[in-house]
Amino acid sequence: MQNIKKLLHMGSIGLEFMESAGRAFKGYSVSGKRLRTLVIPVVVNYAFAAEVNLKLILLSVGKQVRGHKLKSLYDLLPLELKDEIKREAKIGRMNFDTELARISDAFVDWRYIYETEGKSLNVIFLG
Repeated sequence: MQNIKKLLHMGSIGLEFMESAGRAFKGYSVSGKRLRTLVIPVVVNYAFAAEVNLKLILLSVGKQVRGHKLKSLYDLLPLELKDEIKREAKIGRMNFDTELARISDAFVDWRYIYETEGKSLNVIFLG
């Protein structure tokens, strides 16, 4: 029973970070005029949501893991789940593995974006 509660709690947290990223992506407005998208919160919140959800999936198959690297977490999934995630991603011409490698460290990198120069990633893929 404790494990089910943890899974439900993790799912709820993942959804909250996804929603937060979505709101930041829409940007904010003053007096009806759209001002800007909050790029760094978008990336950090989407990346953390992806991390929590990958850990949720891993826990549901009996693997409890730590770490922030999305590619490392994805690599621990059973093949059937990897294939399902790739199908659901619907990324068209993009290469899933290449894009995953590019966003793998987004949570850490973008929290400290002021320490680096020239970071970029595909926010749509991350989302």
